[in-house]
Formats: sequence, C-alpha cells, structure tokens
Amino acid sequence: MGLVPSTLHRRGFCSLAGALLSRPIRAAVNPVRVAVLGTGHAHGPSKIRTLRTMPEFDFVGICRPDADEPNDGEVFKGVR
Repeated sequence: MGLVPSTLHRRGFCSLAGALLSRPIRAAVNPVRVAVLGTGHAHGPSKIRTLRTMPEFDFVGICRPDADEPNDGEVFKGVR
C-alpha cells in the first residue's frame, strides 16, 4: 500500500497532513537563484528582505526598469 490510501476521508487527510507537516523541512541542496523585477510596489522591500533570509533561495539581485523606483534603505545594501 502506498503513502496515500485509495479512499481518503477528511479525518485521514488531516492525520496524514499533520504527520507530514511535523517532519523537519530541509533546505534545498541547490538553492533556487532568484531576482526581483521592480521595486516600486509596496511589498517589494519586504519580499527582498524575506528572500535574503531563506536558505532555500540564493537572492542574486534586482532589476529596476524605472530609475525612479526605490533603492534606499537597509534592505538594498549590497544588492546587485
């Protein structure tokens, strides 16, 4: 029998999901390289800050097509 039974009810699904979510999540062997396109939207800096802290991602930089987009602040230090 596989991991997921052929007939899965709500109670079985909740038990299976709980068991899977209780296992530790490992970082990717090869982090995904990401870049942010545009920083003019309100949540741009928070997305950059989050990507820089997650081991699953290799944050490689930003592309600012509009020269008036924000690039000031701690979150942008050292960003290519």
